[in-house]
Amino acid sequence: MELKQRHKSSLFRLIALAMAVCLLGSAFLERAASAAFSPADIRGAWPERNLPEWMNKGWLTGYPDGTMQPDRKITREEVSIVVAKAFGLKLSPEQTAVFKDAASISNVGGAPFPSPETRGGGGGGNQDTTPPAAPVVEGVQDQGIYAWPVTPNWSDASGTTSTATLIKEGSDKVSYTKNTEIAEEGSYILSVTARKNSNGMRAATTIRFTIDSAAAVPAVIEGVEEGRAYSSTIVAWTDAPGMSSTATLAKDGGEDAPFDSGTVIDEDGQYVLTVTTRKVANGLTVQQQILFTIDSASPHLMGFSDNAILFGPAEIAWAPRAGTQIQSITLNRRNTNTTILNVSSPKTIDVAGEYVIKFTVNDDGQERRYAYQFIVAEILGVEEGGVYSGGLYSRVSASWFEPKIFGEVEALLTKDGGSPRPYVKGETINELGEYVLTATWRIGTASSESKSIRFTVVSPPPAPDLSGVSDNAILFDTAEIAWTPGEGTRIHSATLDHRNTNTTILNLSSPRTIHAVGEYVLKFRVIQDGLTGEHRYPFMLVAIRGVEEGGVYATATPEWYEPKYFGEVEAALAKDGGSPRPYSKGETINEPGEYVLTVTWRTDSGNSESKSIRFMIEGEGPVAPTVELPGEPNVSYYFSVTPAWTDAEGTTSTATISKDGASPVEYNKGTLIDEDGEYVLVVTTTKTSNGLTAEATITFTIDNRPV
Repeated sequence: MELKQRHKSSLFRLIALAMAVCLLGSAFLERAASAAFSPADIRGAWPERNLPEWMNKGWLTGYPDGTMQPDRKITREEVSIVVAKAFGLKLSPEQTAVFKDAASISNVGGAPFPSPETRGGGGGGNQDTTPPAAPVVEGVQDQGIYAWPVTPNWSDASGTTSTATLIKEGSDKVSYTKNTEIAEEGSYILSVTARKNSNGMRAATTIRFTIDSAAAVPAVIEGVEEGRAYSSTIVAWTDAPGMSSTATLAKDGGEDAPFDSGTVIDEDGQYVLTVTTRKVANGLTVQQQILFTIDSASPHLMGFSDNAILFGPAEIAWAPRAGTQIQSITLNRRNTNTTILNVSSPKTIDVAGEYVIKFTVNDDGQERRYAYQFIVAEILGVEEGGVYSGGLYSRVSASWFEPKIFGEVEALLTKDGGSPRPYVKGETINELGEYVLTATWRIGTASSESKSIRFTVVSPPPAPDLSGVSDNAILFDTAEIAWTPGEGTRIHSATLDHRNTNTTILNLSSPRTIHAVGEYVLKFRVIQDGLTGEHRYPFMLVAIRGVEEGGVYATATPEWYEPKYFGEVEAALAKDGGSPRPYSKGETINEPGEYVLTVTWRTDSGNSESKSIRFMIEGEGPVAPTVELPGEPNVSYYFSVTPAWTDAEGTTSTATISKDGASPVEYNKGTLIDEDGEYVLVVTTTKTSNGLTAEATITFTIDNRPV
């Protein structure tokens, strides 16, 4: 019975709370960010999900002993107070008198709802329904733009707590802790919300601000340049969007005076112009200073100025100022240290270089001297709009005049609209595409000029049709190579470089037979529709010496051509059908047996060719021949003689003879010798089966003088 009564009370309590929920609507269901007070006796109880939220909103405060007693009956008075707190209604004793049982209603709204003075909860007396003051945020201002990091801060009023969120450039909202530095560039929205602990009411402050640390952009100043001299000038400047400039001008070391853009300067003197540009958004500034001179007696220059950078051919001219006379003019080319005297105006300069032109001026009897340095620059190798042949053997490269005395130059190359990259003078450009070469010359900080050349690199004309040779070919012994022009082309020139001897055969004609081993480069210059291209074909001509296919030898020392420039070689030797072993060039082979020598050549491009030679080694050689000298004796000499010998079976013989120390010549057996002189006869017998030889040497004298 007691359990049933308890459930009935809970049911009534639930109905009452449901009525309050209906009255409070969606606001009643909103979840609190965190519970300020959560009595232990509701954990695991049926209202655990809702009551901490309502307590956090200030609608309930619990009993003085820190409990909520969720199973206790809820009274009409308690429901009324919850509703009043939720809607911000102010309760008073007069308002409770409308109930028939008003006398039974406590002044504080019941035990579980102590007065605001004790717990800030809802009693039937004077309840706090005023919202908190909006937080005062320091360290950043609404709509402010800052060039440096900011650190927003605020203080919580008594009885309030605060939370903050930060949004950067429309991204997700994140929590923000006061006194945290904000340094990244961007646009921000900072929202700081204060919550009053006594009634849960809130007030917020929203600050919109920007971090912009980008520097100011210097103004573009016209009419004056660093270190230049003028007879008079108008100085003006142009500001980039969002920038504002002011200027001062000092003359002959005097005080800075405000200076307005567009003002004429014509008094002789040395000037310092200071232009300060301020970025309006963040207050950052940048300053420029220019030193220059006004000299009304200086020559009037045309087509150039001091520290000018011109592009050849350059035409320069000059004239005296009113009341002055130019007495002498010299032009010095610093690169060659040559000087031209008595130069007349105008003067055309065709040769790139660094120049100094000097004037001596008579100004009302006073002699003044002036010197102006300048550069005449040029780009060579490519022309504006040029079309050039690319590919592996492209000859496209650019060069330019490079200052050595008072200037410098750098170059950038852009391909197919991409990002520019540094370009080194003389670097070959062989990739197909559209290019822009930009070279920039500078004379210190005084001046700089750039020149851009647009050109295109296309595929070269078709290569000749080759026979007997190809790119990186490996040929053997003797090679016959030939070629014909590709369709629609003509061969302008054909050359053959023999790398080993560093010799070149010009005007090569087809076909061509090559006997000497070595490494070669066959080159063609081909023309098609005015476009010239080059094709190159490196190749090797190789051979094995010292053994021949099917040869029989007593000993053998094979050799072969060994590449030196764009290839390599290796050899293997197999004996009597066994496994091959590495073989070194020049190694003597003398063990009897059947051999296979395999030599493999490789080019740097990966092409390879092999050649194998089979031969035999037999150890026994022939017997030296016996030479007879039949003829007429003359004491110890002969009047004449006919040398003779017999070849043993399986042998052949050859002979040489020399007279009076001369070089040997071939001698045929059975030939009569009757000229006076001292003779050496060498007969060489060769064994046919293995090539081994044996020699017999005979010396004799022919003397036909009478005894």
